[in-house]
Amino acid sequence: MLKNTARFATFALAGTLLIGGGAFCTHAENAYDSAAVAGITLSMNEYVSSIEDEEPAVKDTDVSGEAKAKESGKNKKFVAANVENSVNVRKKGSTKSKIVGEMYRGDTGKLIEKGKKWSKIKSGNVTGYVRNDFLFFGDKARNYADKICSKTATVNTTTLNVRTKKSTDADIVTQIPKTGEYSVVKEFDNWVKISIDGDVKGYVSKEFVDIDVNYGKALTMKEIEEINEANAAAAAAEAAQAAPATTTVTETVKSTESSSVSSVKPTRKSTVSNTNGSSFSNSSVSSASTSTSGLGSQIASYALQFVGNPYVYGGTSLTNGTDCSGFTMSVYAHFGYGLSRTAAAQSGNGRSVSFSSLQPGDLIFYNGGGGISHVALYVGGGMVVHASNRKEGIKTSPYNYRTPCKAVRIIQ
Repeated sequence: MLKNTARFATFALAGTLLIGGGAFCTHAENAYDSAAVAGITLSMNEYVSSIEDEEPAVKDTDVSGEAKAKESGKNKKFVAANVENSVNVRKKGSTKSKIVGEMYRGDTGKLIEKGKKWSKIKSGNVTGYVRNDFLFFGDKARNYADKICSKTATVNTTTLNVRTKKSTDADIVTQIPKTGEYSVVKEFDNWVKISIDGDVKGYVSKEFVDIDVNYGKALTMKEIEEINEANAAAAAAEAAQAAPATTTVTETVKSTESSSVSSVKPTRKSTVSNTNGSSFSNSSVSSASTSTSGLGSQIASYALQFVGNPYVYGGTSLTNGTDCSGFTMSVYAHFGYGLSRTAAAQSGNGRSVSFSSLQPGDLIFYNGGGGISHVALYVGGGMVVHASNRKEGIKTSPYNYRTPCKAVRIIQ
């Protein structure tokens, strides 16, 4: 079973041209053909020929360094992008043809037709042609993608202990529930090191998790543009709301976030699973929360706008990067509430409530072995939104994706 996760569509620089004092980005395969992306139009057809000789990310040798194995039937139609940054997908097999999408490092797809120089592929919502030297095929593609793509461990037992070391005698960091999904840091013979939140990591028995590779999918030009426009709108909204924060940060003192705003890399919103294992998108979480009246639901809906944005330790920017407590502090600042800066301190704001009486807007806290180390915002339907870790950024999770220790209601 292949799972697609939230991913960053990076307009990374395979080359940079300085034309008339402006910097224009080119791709491994060639430049954009007057394609408007994120509000920037690039007209560079005349420069295509000079970058046609760009090297692929990995030369045509065995990815593992071993002799090539016989092509397996199941991978016969499997392709992966062989690029450091991105490569154009075109309507036809020609550099003069219209660009219909982008494949990024780690993106995979299905081979429709292989030609001598160009091959027709389908990846995500993109169907088009990519030059063969910027693709891997078959087993090599699978091996390459498995090597560079992130992995997710899904718990397949009722409750799983996360330990400090690869031993059942080691201390328990926390417990995580069935169907919970966590980023894999490293695999061992019988254990898996996973990332839970921020810098909280631990080991789980490999027997009790299912590991899946997070293969990326190409983005259409329309998807890229829509994502960039949404991110630009969110950044503009944050800039408009920003004002100097008060020096005192308590529950009753109002404060607002003040930070610089820069462009945000395009990212596709993730699909997550609830505690019963059924899947739904972030937009459906938002709809569920907005159906509940009250300020708590407004706070939850506002917080969900920032899913997919980056995690930055010590940060407080909802668009440029924040950590867990910076996220909840900045969300509540938008509604005139001044929360404490750390997760442990925020657990003392407001009043404690039971997990059976959770309402949208409540804060939920988690231990990290040495006391409270993480905070999330409840959005309803058994879900929270939180700034999780550097790899996954701001995301949604079941509220008990790890063992919660306390819940607090800020709104009185």
